[in-house]
Amino acid sequence: MAEYLACGNIMSDYVINPGTEVRSERHTGGPAFYALSGIKLWEDNVKLVTRTGADWTEDYEKWMDLNHISKESVKVDASNVSTYQLAYDDNGKYIAEKSFSVYGDQAMGYLKTHPEDIDEAVGPDTIGIYKAEGADRVVWSKIKALKEKYGFRIMWELECFNSGRDLKRIMEVLPLVEAWSLNNTEAEILFGIDKDDDISMIRKLMELPVPFTFYRTGKNGAYAVTKEAAYFCKSILPVSYVDQTGCGNSSTGAAAYALFSGHTPEEVVVMANITAGFNCGQFGPIPHITKEIREKAKKLLQVYLPKVVRISSDYLI
Repeated sequence: MAEYLACGNIMSDYVINPGTEVRSERHTGGPAFYALSGIKLWEDNVKLVTRTGADWTEDYEKWMDLNHISKESVKVDASNVSTYQLAYDDNGKYIAEKSFSVYGDQAMGYLKTHPEDIDEAVGPDTIGIYKAEGADRVVWSKIKALKEKYGFRIMWELECFNSGRDLKRIMEVLPLVEAWSLNNTEAEILFGIDKDDDISMIRKLMELPVPFTFYRTGKNGAYAVTKEAAYFCKSILPVSYVDQTGCGNSSTGAAAYALFSGHTPEEVVVMANITAGFNCGQFGPIPHITKEIREKAKKLLQVYLPKVVRISSDYLI
């Protein structure tokens, strides 16, 4: 049984250049798959828990074999992996009108990680799970029961659509998890605070009924927010930039591992940003997580730890 589980959708994508309208080849991705890569960068004992399409063998399965990750908790339940066309403008902003589901949305909900799938995958050695999810009450009641049964901890990455926009439901879920992750655009929608007003947003996040928030502010960097302080780390780019897709998911996966394995908040936010930086180096996740890449990541951690900015809760009063 794995110590860490990455749970949620895997989704392929085609990225379109808005200037030329040229569409890329199909790339592997999706919240759980990027999170899987983010944990794998730092820890071998990780497993993917998901449902997917039969054509996952064309790329996902090959990636998992190359990186020596168990496939025992992957269920093939449809013909195709959920696949999307994604479009961004020159500033990296998502263009909704040019983005859509290639095969339609019929299997989208079904090809998520169901609580029953987690029940089958978790074991006595499981420390923590990453879960990409909305705020559905029934889903979370089942996850709560599993948590009480097995004792694992949860990093919840908010899926900010449908139930994920319902603040009342979100507030019901937060006490059930040890940590959650959202970006500044999602936070602006939920709390009505300007996404560029970091201080006001951090003050709000500290009030929430959850011990830890991984708060992502795009190209600027990210915060690890606790009840006592917020820790800011600027973006880290250890490779040449290619594509931003999956940076939030991969960094959240890394943050989940770092937090649940006992690292400090400063270490958590730096490890997460290093992971996002490596994720930017290609379309899709890091192709091959080698010993050399891991060693580079560990060295970068030591370089950037002293640069973390701490904002105490006293300052925010």
